[in-house]
Amino acid sequence: MSRLDLVVPDIGNAHDVDVVDVLIKPGDVVEVDTPLVTLETDKASMDVPSTSAGTVAEVLLKRGDKVSAGSVIARVETNSQAPAKGVASTDKGQGPVDASQGAAGGQSQGAADKSQASAGPGADATFAASFDADNPWSVIPAVLLSLLMAVVVGSINGFLVTRRKVSPFLATLGVMIMLQGLRFAWTKGAPLGLVTKFIRLVGTGTFHGVPINFVFLIVLALIVGFVLRRTTFGRRVYMVGGNPRAAELVGINVDRVIFSCYVLSSVFAAIGGLVLVGYVNAVDNWVGRGYELDSIVAAVMGGVALGGGRGTVLGALIGALVLTELFNIVLLLGLPVQVQLIVKGVVILIAVAVYLIAQKTR
Repeated sequence: MSRLDLVVPDIGNAHDVDVVDVLIKPGDVVEVDTPLVTLETDKASMDVPSTSAGTVAEVLLKRGDKVSAGSVIARVETNSQAPAKGVASTDKGQGPVDASQGAAGGQSQGAADKSQASAGPGADATFAASFDADNPWSVIPAVLLSLLMAVVVGSINGFLVTRRKVSPFLATLGVMIMLQGLRFAWTKGAPLGLVTKFIRLVGTGTFHGVPINFVFLIVLALIVGFVLRRTTFGRRVYMVGGNPRAAELVGINVDRVIFSCYVLSSVFAAIGGLVLVGYVNAVDNWVGRGYELDSIVAAVMGGVALGGGRGTVLGALIGALVLTELFNIVLLLGLPVQVQLIVKGVVILIAVAVYLIAQKTR
């Protein structure tokens, strides 16, 4: 078996351009004309030449890399007596779709959950792709396993905070890092499989012209809003968030309420992750990366108190909408995607400043 190096050909549209997406990974079995990478300039797709069918041994670039003529793209193990260097051909292809979605996190009990992105989209992407996508019944174990994983993660967070008295920030941050490590160990950094049809339908389908994921969001928002405003448990959540000591004095089991909130937070993150995976119709270890911060920013922008005890579901949804529109405006203006991070930081500072001023005036 010989090794073939695939290089960028000496053509005009492949000189010093950005890599938008890498379409293969080590271990893939490639055939002739298999797409390798999409370039930024004209969305040209670099394909495997006719002499290099085999198994991908190594991918030597990643999204955002600069490539020019002669750059090595990948190495392929092949049984053919191929030359030492192979040249990839070009073909016009479709550029990848960048989908962003804000998520509002429930913080009324007074502690933000940093592990949402790992318990939700990341884990769900792994589980959702672990079953036969063509079997309509495979959605049941995929969803149940994802929700079960979310309950376990929420229970660990709740136990650390309520029983071991670990700082909520440190507890959820540690669990997030641990989940990322476990996910990469399980998938070896390259999860395989496809998203089931039902999950794709929820993520991208419509009902009489209305996106199903939007209907899903409204139904969940109404249910959570009702629970928080009209049930005993909801009133206890606000009371524990506003003054846990006072809640304890009137007979409320504070630890039980906090534990329940962590479990519910993780479950809602998992549901959001399943919808997100269906929306992007792709399986990746970093699906939902950064949403743990976006959810906190959106909630604060919507009037949810960082210390707990104040906030509404409607306010959190409005905050998520405003934050998403800010990001979209940055992209529509043609500014680099890095500007989103700057905008996000400025929004956080402004939101915290407004929150502190409001606290002082109370």
